[in-house]
Amino acid sequence: MVARMRHLERELLVANRLARLPEFDARLMAAGLLFPGPPLWGVTRVSTDKRFYQPDPDGQPAVIAPAYENRSLADLVAISLRGGHAMRLRRGEVAFLGADNVLAAYEWREPLLLFENGLSWIRNGCAGAVIVDYVPRRSSPPCRRSPARPPTSQPVSAAPSSGRSRFPIFTSANRRRPVMQPDRLAPPPGYVPYEPAVHDNPWPEIDRSLLDDARRIVPPFPLHLLPDPWACWVSETAQAAGTPADYVAQGLFASVAAVCGAGVQARVTSSWHESLVLWQALVGSPSSGKSRPCPPHAASSRTSRT
Repeated sequence: MVARMRHLERELLVANRLARLPEFDARLMAAGLLFPGPPLWGVTRVSTDKRFYQPDPDGQPAVIAPAYENRSLADLVAISLRGGHAMRLRRGEVAFLGADNVLAAYEWREPLLLFENGLSWIRNGCAGAVIVDYVPRRSSPPCRRSPARPPTSQPVSAAPSSGRSRFPIFTSANRRRPVMQPDRLAPPPGYVPYEPAVHDNPWPEIDRSLLDDARRIVPPFPLHLLPDPWACWVSETAQAAGTPADYVAQGLFASVAAVCGAGVQARVTSSWHESLVLWQALVGSPSSGKSRPCPPHAASSRTSRT
């Protein structure tokens, strides 16, 4: 069993690599499949019979989709690129694509989205399920009528006019099996239909203002707003550590707030009091000196506590 699963996984990975070849781009775009995964699927050339398929270098290209059961790969399904209705199995072990979604919908008592073919199932992120060998039922078979019974001499008692029967009455109307109609099911939340005019547009131009060379210069930190002892300490510490004064000052604010705790409040006005709770983040490029001011702050906080 494990060897068979590994063999199926190797075939799926090979099909996923083949799907990236330029020779399949036109057919995948026509089918609405923009990129092979995730979830993982692929394309390969196959030859088929009435139920199964096998890889064939001289065969027709088909989409290879994984069929999972109990979160393990149970089989592979080849889906025709001509509409997606023709599907063939590799091993013949499954009846659904998305069997785990069927089980989850049953356990959680939630509606299940059924798709009419495998391509639409892949386009919607493999949510819901597809019946691999599903054939729409066009008309119900004619009802077989029982032969007429010969008349009997015994009287037949009439059913009471009031009240309901204890047993359901089956007629030709309710003997028909319900036919699944995937088109009438509501799409899942966040479903975006495929539109070539929208999805096939090229990528927009890169916003060069996000590059390092195009960023604006940050204004210098206003050291004159700090008291004289702390302003000198921030300036000397920043010069000794080789880091901007902004990072040293932010660390100083965090150290003061941590030493004071929530019991100390800042009185802005007579009716406005704020606890020393600060939300800070040091933003900068890599190796810009964000972590260098940390040791001086730790040493200063230990000195202030003692």
